[in-house]
Amino acid sequence: MRRSWIKIYVDQCLRGSMFKEMADPAERFVWFGFLLLAGDSAFEGKICLTEEMGYTDEQLASMLKCSVDIIISAKEKMIEHSKIKVLNSNIIQILNWEKYQSEYNRQKPYRMKKKGKKRSYRKKLQDGVTICSPSISISSSISFNFSSFKWENIKEGDIKQWQEAFTACDIELELKKMASWFKANPKKKKKNYQRFIHNWLNNTQERGGTKGVKKGKDIEAHNKYMLSLAEEEYKNGGLSEKDYLEAKSKYGGESGTI
Repeated sequence: MRRSWIKIYVDQCLRGSMFKEMADPAERFVWFGFLLLAGDSAFEGKICLTEEMGYTDEQLASMLKCSVDIIISAKEKMIEHSKIKVLNSNIIQILNWEKYQSEYNRQKPYRMKKKGKKRSYRKKLQDGVTICSPSISISSSISFNFSSFKWENIKEGDIKQWQEAFTACDIELELKKMASWFKANPKKKKKNYQRFIHNWLNNTQERGGTKGVKKGKDIEAHNKYMLSLAEEEYKNGGLSEKDYLEAKSKYGGESGTI
């Protein structure tokens, strides 16, 4: 499993035995290079091209931008001091990898959870699902019948959700407009009709809402609602500072501060 970082122990590197074991700075560089290559490997703690084939000394020298002689001398000292083990087909195993590099796997659930929150926010806000309370039913099978030119599987919860999110829109009227558009464009079928509805309503809202619908406070309420969503997601770690500032700018919050 390739990693985006590895753990380096400051005290052991600066005041440990490494300076005695590898007096040549170039050899110490190769040791750190080996740690990075093992972290970049698809196989835990191993430096190899595939699970059954390692790299030649020439290939290692090319990757670390050093001479082959330095690679060979550094490997000999690493083997002597039990830092590495050379397996069949020149595969290099970093010894005690799991002992010293376990932090990455320990933090993996947290990283996945945080990554999932960011994806969830963007999907809900941009791809057709507005964040709502658990009591509101969200339909994932909304479709449009091109024979009767009518919507299917739109539930009461969907209507309520859109009404809360797009307060300047007449939802029923906008759905009829969409149906009329599909009737005039029967070849414009969609893979995700819920996303299509969301984008349509969002664009209508940003243009001022449905003609004839009272605006002003409705738009203000919508912006306040969307800003509160962004603030909540940011506090929970599901939104980056950059995305949060963009949301504040878009929905009328103060920019430049958190």
